[in-house]
Amino acid sequence: MRKKTLAAVLAIFVVVASFGAYAGKIYWERQIQHNFKVVGIDAELLQPSLDGLKNKVVATSLDGNNKVALSIYAENFYDIALNVTWTSNAEGLNVSATGQYFRWYIPQSSWTLEPQGSAFQIPLNTQYVVDKAKMMWSSAGYAMILTFTFDTEGVTVPGDYTVGLLFQMGFVE
Repeated sequence: MRKKTLAAVLAIFVVVASFGAYAGKIYWERQIQHNFKVVGIDAELLQPSLDGLKNKVVATSLDGNNKVALSIYAENFYDIALNVTWTSNAEGLNVSATGQYFRWYIPQSSWTLEPQGSAFQIPLNTQYVVDKAKMMWSSAGYAMILTFTFDTEGVTVPGDYTVGLLFQMGFVE
């Protein structure tokens, strides 16, 4: 029994000595923290003109051609979905939307607003995956200009009506 006790004491001594030697070799230690922010999506509806896009002029309504521009300032998602929904007090109204990506830049000596690719139909009341690279705002950047069509053929009662348009963006699930 004495050998077992002696072996146990030696094993404990070796473990304590090893830990002490390990702990004794640390001469310096510091810890730092890094703070960061996840923005999600920072975007804005802008006036759909060269000056409106360059100067970040916020749109509060559609322009005279039923257009508005949508530009992304910052985001942290791989894929972004746009959902445009509408409500109206005009029974029988039908609303549709077309999107077109645009780029503004200086090719020679003056600013240019140039379409990128072809116009496309945007399904309303559902998620639509957008090309975020063609919507990123910068001093020479991109935006999507949306054009709305309001088909009033189904509205049978004359009068003044309103349409509310809701623009939502989020990550694709």
